Order: sequence, then structure tokens, then C-alpha cells
Amino acid sequence: LTISGNGTIDGLSSGRKAIRVGTGGPEDNAKLIINGGTFKGQDACIHLDGGKVSAVINGGTFSSEEVDVKGAKKHFTLNKEDIYKETSEITVNGGTFLNGFNPMSHSNDTENDNYVADGYYTEFDGDKTYTVKQRPSGTAGYKVVWDQDGFNAICSDETKAATGILLGADIEFENNSAVDNTCNGFIKFDSWGKPVAIDLNGHKLTAKKEVDSSKKPYSYFIGAFGSDVTIRDSSNGKGQVGDDNGYVYRAVAAVSSESLKAKVTIEGGRFFGDMGAVFLQGKKSVGIISGGEFKTHSKDNEKYWTINIYNPDAQKIGDDGQVETPGAYYSVTGGRFYGFNPSNPNTDDCESYVAEGHTSTKSGDWYVVS
Repeated sequence: LTISGNGTIDGLSSGRKAIRVGTGGPEDNAKLIINGGTFKGQDACIHLDGGKVSAVINGGTFSSEEVDVKGAKKHFTLNKEDIYKETSEITVNGGTFLNGFNPMSHSNDTENDNYVADGYYTEFDGDKTYTVKQRPSGTAGYKVVWDQDGFNAICSDETKAATGILLGADIEFENNSAVDNTCNGFIKFDSWGKPVAIDLNGHKLTAKKEVDSSKKPYSYFIGAFGSDVTIRDSSNGKGQVGDDNGYVYRAVAAVSSESLKAKVTIEGGRFFGDMGAVFLQGKKSVGIISGGEFKTHSKDNEKYWTINIYNPDAQKIGDDGQVETPGAYYSVTGGRFYGFNPSNPNTDDCESYVAEGHTSTKSGDWYVVS
């Protein structure tokens, strides 16, 4: 059965499912394809009940009512009969799902299913709605994160399995439940054994401003501690880390140790911090910036320290232009910097953060590296 068009199938009004696929037999091989329409169900919207049945969803709007499962309220908008969970199949290539049902992370009392096809992911719009979209280029295999708990799970995973993270929603962090409170930051990649990338995907990482004035602002949003982290933004400029509330000192930090290098590579996005946008600490820390927008809210000694190195750890350049003392350094080949000239960062340890062959040009209140 193939369903197309803009009509509505409303099982909710009569206390039923919108569509049942199959008659309950183990050999039932019915197939449903939905290209569009609106579908409403009571305990489920699309329900598979057969040993070999399948549903392919390419578009449409889907909703169901809450179901109480062992005291927890859940939605089973797309669902399979328990005895056929392993043999029936749901494939989602498109569509919009209401009431907080996420077809990419559909959980009940026995499983956590991903019904979304390879090459697609779900976007959360902040109003209990998930929309299935094509993944940005280069993000195949990236874990999708919609909330702070998603980052918590990735950063606390002892296997350090993630190699890429794709944001599927704007995330506002709670100050009392940071990923790593002891280091006073939100997202900490600690001794990650392989490079990991974050695609902001047009979304924002922000923090609720702490109303308790006795609590100190957080040090960073994204921290690479003995790790190699790349940050990009496939939306071409809408992705953002930090905002204008000034509650987080720095958007990004790279911290190395005697035994572990730290590297942060920024290819795009907007980065805001109270005292700096990017910060390096440790002699084996490196910052590579090829794009993005960087802004600091506050000045120290009448200067912006938009991208900065903890002074004792900085690489020292001799009068002959050669490295005199190895240490932390930046290589800036692109990006825009508010009130801060990366070719003249006003530090005692470095004459320029801009890579050889590139220039920093003033444009209004901004410096543009090209």
C-alpha cells in the first residue's frame, strides 16, 4: 500500500491506531509506503504486526498520545509488535513527528531503536517536534546530539567511541549539571585517543546565566584536554558557541600535558567568550583557525584577548624569526575577529598568530584574515 497526498488519517478520534500493517502472522509480508499526509493515532500511529512486514516513510506528519510504561510517559508513534521486533522493519527517510517522538532514538521498556535511514538525521525545533533531514556532507557516522545528556553520554563513554558529533538542536546548558564540574566546563574531551569532530550544523551552544553571584563563571564550552578536536559548521555561519551573557569565560580551550598534545581546529562557526573565544594552555597545545567569527565581551588591561595563550606556555620566536623555545602556538589562515588583530595580538611572547602568506585587514570593528 502506498499513501500520498495531503489528506488525514485520524485514528485518534476513535481511540485507534492510524494504520496497522499486517494481520499478526509470522509470515505476513505486507508493506506500507507513506509519501505524505497527516496521521494521528491513540496508543500508536503506525503499528507493525507481522513477521515480515515493513513500513517506509518518506514524508508526512505523525502523532500519537502518551502511553504509560511502568510509570513512565512515552510515545509509540511508530511501533512494532513485541514478538516481531527483530523481523519487521521501519525505515524513515523523511517526515515530521510531533509530541516529542524522535524516530532516531525511539525508546520503550526493552529497546532504543533508530528507525531513521543512513544518510538522514532528526532536527529538534524546541517545541516537541522532530523533522527528518538529510545529513550534511561529511557527517556519515556522526553521533547526533539534541541535548546536554547527549554530550554527557559521549564524553563519559570510557571507550571514547565517538569520532564525530552532529548537533540536531540548540542546546542551553544547565550550570548545575555540567559534563565536568571539577574542571569547570561543559564539554570535555579528555585524553581522546583519536581525532573527534563537532559539526555545529547551524545550532547554538549556550548556558543559562547563574543567578547565584557567589558561583564563578564556567571556564569553557568545549575543551580539548590532551585531545584533537575539530569544530566546523555546515550551515556556513549560523552555528554558535557562547553568547552575549558573559557567563562562560571562553568558548573553546585546548590544554596539553607533558605527555599528551592538545589541538583544536576551527573551520567555521561563531565563538563568544567573556575573556576570550579560544584559549591554549600547555606547551604542546596548538590552535588552527581557518574560518569563523570570534568575539570577546570584556577587556583586560584595555585589551581584548580574543584568542590567547597562557603566557609561560607560548612558543618563543627569536630575532631571526625561528623558533627559539618550543611551545603553544596558533596558525590563523582565516576568520573574523572583533576588535582584535591576530597579526598583532599585543602579547610579549608572539608578534603574530597569522600564518605565513596570510594577512589581517581591518574592516570596521573587525579584523579579517585572508
